[in-house]
Amino acid sequence: MFRIGCIADDFTGASDWGSFFAEKGIRTVLLNGVPDSETEHPYLAEVQIVVIALKTRTAPTDEAVRETLEALRWLEEAGAQRFYIKYCSTFDCTPAGNIGPVVDAVMDYLGEQVTVLCPALPVNGRTTKDGQLFVNGVRLHESSMKDHPLTPMWDCRLRELMRRQSRARIVSLGADYYKNEKTARDFMEKEILLAGADLKNPALIYFVPDFYLQEQGEAICRLFKDCRVLTGGSGLCTFLADAIPPEGLETLPRGETKTAIIAGSCSAATLMQIKAYRKERETAISLDPVRLLNGADTVESIWKTVSGRTEQELLLYSSQEPEQVSRNQQYGKEAVSEVLEYTQAELAFRLLESGRRNLIVAGGETSGAITKRLGYAGYYIGESIAPGVPVLTPTDTPDIRLVLKSGNFGDARFFLKAADYLRKH
Repeated sequence: MFRIGCIADDFTGASDWGSFFAEKGIRTVLLNGVPDSETEHPYLAEVQIVVIALKTRTAPTDEAVRETLEALRWLEEAGAQRFYIKYCSTFDCTPAGNIGPVVDAVMDYLGEQVTVLCPALPVNGRTTKDGQLFVNGVRLHESSMKDHPLTPMWDCRLRELMRRQSRARIVSLGADYYKNEKTARDFMEKEILLAGADLKNPALIYFVPDFYLQEQGEAICRLFKDCRVLTGGSGLCTFLADAIPPEGLETLPRGETKTAIIAGSCSAATLMQIKAYRKERETAISLDPVRLLNGADTVESIWKTVSGRTEQELLLYSSQEPEQVSRNQQYGKEAVSEVLEYTQAELAFRLLESGRRNLIVAGGETSGAITKRLGYAGYYIGESIAPGVPVLTPTDTPDIRLVLKSGNFGDARFFLKAADYLRKH
């Protein structure tokens, strides 16, 4: 019986969340979607944490709720003792987004009333204060995330973001309450009473805690230790892991390996990483969505070029500046996303099939498409190359290593550091 079962709304979010347990020696496995109930999963007997990666961040709301509840039921039947609903540390969603409906549905299914909304991840510059979400000290809607092509950030106030999505009462929990646990609990109990109760429409109350210093996570976990459901980013994971005895997995040594890097994210962080990589190694091929849409480029034509490359590392990227992304979207957001995801997923599959054993991917949607094409049912989560970015090993193919990162994670030299790490491990 494992301690915590997590449901994440994309693959990179799932690996990010699980990495904080794995780095403390806790046996952690990532499942790519809800497992087939008829298939045996013997590795579950030896793990302590299970995280299921869905692809629901930008899915229609009804679909996101349905898939989340399906994953929840599987985790419940598999013996999970607590549950965590993982979403992005920048609260990625549209005004009619999925976070509120998904959390409400989970709480209703489990018969719970109180939980925490905690997207913060201070070690990566994502913080909350006075109910507002910041990215490296900048209010969310004023940060580079305001230009996200799929989920542009339009507000930093979590109460306003949730007001259009959830029926719950949203209450800020200031850092001053962390100084005295009794004072904090008295405040929370008062707010719970104010939320009221109705048997036909059970009251829900979600607390948004200040979390702008790493050490505040310990107080938050203590205040919500009796909640069966927690929600947020991965900032609380370090402290949740402290309560679990480690039983780490051993990794097998490998020989010399080659690496492919595929970048689909258009975030400012990923654009810097591409620039730094090209400056030092220059083994890069650009994927142009317009040429793919009009047939000037195809998977086959690109593969003819890619398959002949013998360098230790090779970068393929579709990442572009926001202005170019906007111009491309005149051809339709969905059309551009679909052709890029299909192309990148097929190239990733062929690269691994042709003998490259390491794959680094930037971007949540890109990672989701690639992992779906690869078809691995589960992954062991290993050491982290950067906060929230672990090395993944397929449970049934131990010589392959995957590094899947959110577009916003990592410093400018991330691709270089990740490739160097994989060459040695």
